[in-house]
Amino acid sequence: MNIKPSLRNWLESLAFAVALMPFAVPALAQEDPFTAELTYIQQGWERANYQSPSDEEKRRQLEALSARSETFARQYPRRAEPLVWEGIVLSTY
Repeated sequence: MNIKPSLRNWLESLAFAVALMPFAVPALAQEDPFTAELTYIQQGWERANYQSPSDEEKRRQLEALSARSETFARQYPRRAEPLVWEGIVLSTY
């Protein structure tokens, strides 16, 4: 098979990148602590707001989530997302 050198190099690079993908994907899937806590608060709010079996259960979940979102906002005072979600949780509560 007679392939031009530039195309051959490109194909070799592509094959190398594909071979490394199984090692790269787990590293990309790991969340940093900020993203993990933000996701926890967002999903907690969704569960409390849409899946609570009773108003009392909804209040209980939102009360716990409001304390957690307040702590989160204090940990990251220069980020807007924790304050936004603290406001969402408090306004729903």
